[in-house]
Amino acid sequence: MEEINFKEPFFEKILRYLRARIVLSYIHNAGVICDIGCGYNAYFLNKAEKYISKGYGIDKKVCINTTDKIIVQRAEFFNNLSFQNDYFDAVTMIAVIEHLKDYNSIIKEVYRILKPEGLLIITTPTIHARKFLDFLAFRLNILNKEEIKEHYKYFDKKDIIALLENNYFFIKKYSYFEFKLNSIVVAIKKQIVKERL
Repeated sequence: MEEINFKEPFFEKILRYLRARIVLSYIHNAGVICDIGCGYNAYFLNKAEKYISKGYGIDKKVCINTTDKIIVQRAEFFNNLSFQNDYFDAVTMIAVIEHLKDYNSIIKEVYRILKPEGLLIITTPTIHARKFLDFLAFRLNILNKEEIKEHYKYFDKKDIIALLENNYFFIKKYSYFEFKLNSIVVAIKKQIVKERL
């Protein structure tokens, strides 16, 4: 796979490490996982490798090579994934959903590829983070400006829970971290029971 030149500011490495550590606590022995928006080096999948049977990473910037246990692919959009129905035990979206314009379609696609009772784990900056992230990126230059410019939506607790519940997920946990500037949502895919006519 061709190399992409991507320089990551030091502070972003710290934030990435903190997010990955929190998400890892939910995927011990998770089986087959998909990390949507895995980043240029599939950082989370590499950290999770010893806890999973197989990991798939998808990102428009990914540049690492595939291994026996970690498979990566480039994709510009995530609302039409090339995976069969009910395939994954867990799907992670770590600092991704805020970058997506059509997040509702992507959540529907995640529902399709998750097994029944499969986990969806999302981290995203809270609405309180906007000014702080702008300050770090545009004033102090310690966050990637382009990444922050791509934040289309900051979700509050009510919005993200409504998004997931409207797409047939049961909220197992919602909590804040990084001084309430980030949130994590752990949701379970519910079965849709079709009514008899």
